[in-house]
Amino acid sequence: MKISGSPPSAFLQRAPLKVYVIAAAACLAGAAVVLTVATTMVVHGDEEARKEQAAVIEPESNATDSPESVASEATLEVPGVVGLPRDPLTNDEVAYARSLASLDPSFVAATGDDGRKPVYLSTTISEPEAYTDDARRFEVVYYSYSDNKTMRYIVNVSTGVVELAEAASSVQPPPAQSEVDEAYELLLDSPVSEVVKQAFFATEGTKLTDPSQTTYNASSFVATPGSIGAEECGVDRCLMLLVQTPDGTYLPTTGIAINLTQQTVLEIN
Repeated sequence: MKISGSPPSAFLQRAPLKVYVIAAAACLAGAAVVLTVATTMVVHGDEEARKEQAAVIEPESNATDSPESVASEATLEVPGVVGLPRDPLTNDEVAYARSLASLDPSFVAATGDDGRKPVYLSTTISEPEAYTDDARRFEVVYYSYSDNKTMRYIVNVSTGVVELAEAASSVQPPPAQSEVDEAYELLLDSPVSEVVKQAFFATEGTKLTDPSQTTYNASSFVATPGSIGAEECGVDRCLMLLVQTPDGTYLPTTGIAINLTQQTVLEIN
């Protein structure tokens, strides 16, 4: 849905949101894969990197006290200062934009029967050159697990109006921290993780029982015709983990996809 006055959007025709798709000519038992990666991955175990990223992507922002969880028309807090179109994002502005997006009817409709709201992914400045005024606009992105769609909002922070709301299937932006953590927990609870745990034990001499024992990050995973065993990835929300031991050894996770939509762990053959 496009609101009058919004610039033309190519969201439904392209891989948006500063996402870069890299075709990996890797041999995973003969399977070709495509990894969708962010310009900056969420690297767990590196607190400074997480703090630096938090100003823009807010990787810990899907908690119970997130703007989406507490937003209501009665509690909306307008930022004391709204910047110029290209000024760096502030936490207050981002929280306000997210609250406005979460009150949009399309966001409410995307809440699952179990009460799960769309997962917040990122906020960025919405291309000022696409507009003729000096209003401050943000692009706020979510992933809806109720219908497997990426949701994008253009929020005018100057006026408090959601100017555009749209959604697309088979578009897989980089994951939020909460998704990466969830994927790792699913892996550790699955029999598929046995080879990973064995490799960790061989390197560290202890059992791998908790993600905090390693440094890890993840990318969205989109299957190609050769990705046997994970064909649904791309329509479903899937991640692929990269996991390192404290001494820097990579564990064998690149042949494993975690399907967050179905809550399953898949071996790619």
